[in-house]
Amino acid sequence: MPLFNNYNREPKIILTGNEPPKKGAALYFDLFTRKFWNYIRLNFLYVLTSIVTFAFYWMFMAVFLLPMIFNLLPADAFEEIAKMNNSSVTEIQSSITLSLGAILSVLLIVFFGGGIFSAGYNYVLRNYARQENAFLFSDYLEHTKKNFWLAFFASLIDKIIVCISLFGIVFYFSLLKTKGGALYIAALILITLVFEIYAVMHAYTWTQIVTFKLNLKQIYKNAFLLSFAAGFRSIAYMAAMFGYTVLMFFLYIRFMPVAVIVTILIAISAFNLGGHLYSYPVIKKYMLDNNNNASDNEQQDNITEEGNEE
Repeated sequence: MPLFNNYNREPKIILTGNEPPKKGAALYFDLFTRKFWNYIRLNFLYVLTSIVTFAFYWMFMAVFLLPMIFNLLPADAFEEIAKMNNSSVTEIQSSITLSLGAILSVLLIVFFGGGIFSAGYNYVLRNYARQENAFLFSDYLEHTKKNFWLAFFASLIDKIIVCISLFGIVFYFSLLKTKGGALYIAALILITLVFEIYAVMHAYTWTQIVTFKLNLKQIYKNAFLLSFAAGFRSIAYMAAMFGYTVLMFFLYIRFMPVAVIVTILIAISAFNLGGHLYSYPVIKKYMLDNNNNASDNEQQDNITEEGNEE
């Protein structure tokens, strides 16, 4: 029996030309430029349908997380900034909450998805990443509807884990700052590690939802195992998330209007295209190829090919 849970449909790759397939950065930029306007339309559609999730994360930041972070800062930090800007402390805190909350909310949507529409979004993006055919709008809506309940519960789990993890990181950091002690260091390291592992797992979650017929337990089990099976690729993906975070913070702090436009037009899909290119070789190796080596009866019971449209 294969280590990973079986699926019911195998994506079909369409390659053009006789040259060997591109890999890595060359493949990414080839796919990115080839369907550039489609990525813009897909990104814009995803932003529109992720408004509720964005509002949820922003409220979490504004009401719970950022006030805790502000309490960790020196008491006169906001007073100095207020004097420099001829504003009140309340105005400065509100401004920082607005901008920082927006940046963090965007990043959470990039890394963890924007709600139930993530199913349709990742189906279209998966097809583009694998050079398969897809109708942008119809497939977006069709696969959102087809995977509604899986997407609903996966999105709910995302919000619970993300909010608890971020709250726990800030909470234990505040205890470490005020009280110190090895126990709080261990708790902070543990919850941070769990959050990072879950973030890497997420690269496999939505691909499985739109590709295989699995329940959530099987999806998260596979995602956990694949994250560790990927080895160095998982470390590289974490580095990419860190680099993307730094880049987005820089853009929002220095060029806020430009950053907002870039986010609406392309920033989310630009990162997640790379996420699909990161995750697919691992899924192919441990799930697709592994099942191809299964017995004929197992394949007959578990594999049916999915057709795609142009």
